[in-house]
Amino acid sequence: MHRPSHSPLLCTCAMLALSSFAQATAKEFQQVATFPTGKTPIAVALADFNNDGKLDIVTANAGSDTVSVLLNNGDGTFRSAKNTSVGQRPDALAVGDFNGDGKPDVAVANFDLNTVSILLGKGDGTFQTSGSYGVGIGPTAIVAADFNGDGTLDLAVVDGGELSVLIGKGDGTFQKAVNSQFLGRFLVVGDFNEDGKLDLASVFNRSLYLALGDGKGGFTQKLIAGTAANLGQLAASDLNHDGHLDLAVASNRGLAVFLGKGNGKFTRLAFSGSKIRGGIAVGDLNGDGKPDLLVGTDDLLVLLGNGNGTFTPSADYVQMGEVIVPVTGDLNGDGKLDVVTGSSFSSGVAVYLGSGDGSLRAPRDFNQAGSVGSVLSSDFNGDGKLDVAGFNFVMLGNGDGTFQAPITISTMGGPRVVADVNNDHIPDLITFGEYGGFLVVWLGNGDGTFRLAGSFNTGQGGPTYATVGDFNGDGNLDVAVVNDGNTGNVAILLGNGDGTFQSPINYPTTQKFTWFVLTGDFNGDGKLDLLVGSATSTINLLLGNGDGTFRSPIAINAGGCFGAIPDLNGDKKLDIVLVGCSTAGTDGDITVLLGNGDGTFKKPVNYPAGASGLLKVRDVNGDGKLDVVVPDTGERGNKVAVLLGNGDGTFQAPHDYFVDNDAYGVAVGDFNGDKLPDLAVGNNDHVSILLNTGR
Repeated sequence: MHRPSHSPLLCTCAMLALSSFAQATAKEFQQVATFPTGKTPIAVALADFNNDGKLDIVTANAGSDTVSVLLNNGDGTFRSAKNTSVGQRPDALAVGDFNGDGKPDVAVANFDLNTVSILLGKGDGTFQTSGSYGVGIGPTAIVAADFNGDGTLDLAVVDGGELSVLIGKGDGTFQKAVNSQFLGRFLVVGDFNEDGKLDLASVFNRSLYLALGDGKGGFTQKLIAGTAANLGQLAASDLNHDGHLDLAVASNRGLAVFLGKGNGKFTRLAFSGSKIRGGIAVGDLNGDGKPDLLVGTDDLLVLLGNGNGTFTPSADYVQMGEVIVPVTGDLNGDGKLDVVTGSSFSSGVAVYLGSGDGSLRAPRDFNQAGSVGSVLSSDFNGDGKLDVAGFNFVMLGNGDGTFQAPITISTMGGPRVVADVNNDHIPDLITFGEYGGFLVVWLGNGDGTFRLAGSFNTGQGGPTYATVGDFNGDGNLDVAVVNDGNTGNVAILLGNGDGTFQSPINYPTTQKFTWFVLTGDFNGDGKLDLLVGSATSTINLLLGNGDGTFRSPIAINAGGCFGAIPDLNGDKKLDIVLVGCSTAGTDGDITVLLGNGDGTFKKPVNYPAGASGLLKVRDVNGDGKLDVVVPDTGERGNKVAVLLGNGDGTFQAPHDYFVDNDAYGVAVGDFNGDKLPDLAVGNNDHVSILLNTGR
């Protein structure tokens, strides 16, 4: 049996699908600004390469053996990359004026060739190659500084077990590398013992090392500290304002801070936070005079400095790719620090403009341990602010687009439907439990917490999709469920009005494998019907009798793993929107069937979108026409596609927005109180919030 790449997700009743935000005037959502480079830009730096007073971006692209320069337009946007070929697998770079002409040059470490390439800047964003120099085997880090005090820049390169020092001649060329035994995969330069001679700090596996410089280009390395963690990239700055250089180090146990004493010795603070796989940059993001940190995890984390070497987590931001390497600088000339990140599994850099208060103008991630899965939105605590529910948790909204720490609801599982099933005017949650075997009802207490009402058998197998509606006209919500037991049935559980349900009554479909079920009045008789989706090329319509029973299925030639049933063309007749399945021959497509109002539909029309997972149909740009929002399987599943509707049942080409990896489900709501529809996207480990920009 074919299964879609993501877990089965909720699609609620027709009334929810038809809702929109009449006041909205927006055309797009807040997103990370990205600019193409070569493939896998895992090293990034900033410098003014064309002498116009604006910081430009340079990257070393390990996947395409190039260096990219992106010239700054002055407003935080960048021109198309100018690419220069270098050696094989360039994975580190250093910027400096190596020939004294006032134009920044670039030194690139080539991992596969064991060389350093020198690119001399022409002053227009392009380079001429000055030559290459042999270094140790598999260089992983490079820094530029004047190690011998002659006024010209030198280079230091490490490869794990060896240090290569290349003394600069001042004309863009270097002496042959002097190699010595040295432990280090990452490197930072500074005068750590305050003797006026530059030193090197490095990490290797679980240890931090310091190599004291002799002022002639030589270094003597010693162990500073062994730890219980695998250490990664590092940055040097005076983190506690005592006048001595300190070190911030990434590790698999979180942030490690080593406070310098000014004599080459350090005191390590306790590890803080979670695993850090990327880089670290230092800058004062909120203008309080205290160094803050930008940390590359699976997203971009801002840590605000307390001025004593400790840091307070402030915000996570959406980032494309993994193993993120951040750098900071004022990119748009507003006096506020901005951030650029390169990463693996991407072919571009991301630019985050700073607000000057410690925040960045980009979509935020809100952490939740473990897979988030599908997400639902409602006001669970009655404060007039939208909240979000995901796998085993509820996050209460602050009304400004941010959320409080998650409230854990043990064994709840992933939420599938939000509805008032016990008639107390408080939203409840229907889930399939932590292990997916039963339909589980959690009654809301009105304060954001929930109590268990019971677990209910849905028939053979476990439930995979559910929807609610009053199928028998008694004023109580009932549930329609499809299961993974390969029976081809849809099960109806009539509600008792107190949050409990009767035993399931099964209705057969024409398909063995059913994937979703939706409810709405498709033939205009005032009675709720069922639309049952299949991963094959046929879906079923079961017309309701209004007493909780349904007629024999009507086969419709279309297939989809997920769906929605809005009125796309304003004729007051329900239409069908499907997310394609590979077994139906529509993998990644959005399929539209316009309704005739009598339970029949026009021929399906497909729109390529790279889609996979739960979709929502809303008017997101305020033009009165319904649009489609759906997870996009491109770029490791870390995009959401928006297809703007034309109002006649047709759609424009999709526009993608980056979110965290493995996007599963989408909820739409006004999370910051500006009357514009925002997006909450459930990902592998986070909920990504994309605020509507109103532009």
